[in-house]
Amino acid sequence: MRIQERVQAAVVTQNLASKPPEYPTAFEVFESTDPVEKPSVEAPPSLELKELPSHLEYAFMDGDSDLPVIISSSLTKEEKSRLIDMLKANKQAIV
Repeated sequence: MRIQERVQAAVVTQNLASKPPEYPTAFEVFESTDPVEKPSVEAPPSLELKELPSHLEYAFMDGDSDLPVIISSSLTKEEKSRLIDMLKANKQAIV
């Protein structure tokens, strides 16, 4: 590098180091225009249940028609009950 280029590089470097970075000082808050939807646990959507293959069946975590899950039809009553209880206990993780 020539001397003139070195001097220019030094001046530019010094100017960059002495100039603080520019950040916005204020943020504009925008209101959401989307309607707020309730979680499916609070207000389950109405679903159209379709016919399942013979090895699957619907089970419901709440009542007779709320929060359906698809489970194996080969489970015993005790296994189905334990599975539904486990799903209910961990409902927040799956809905």
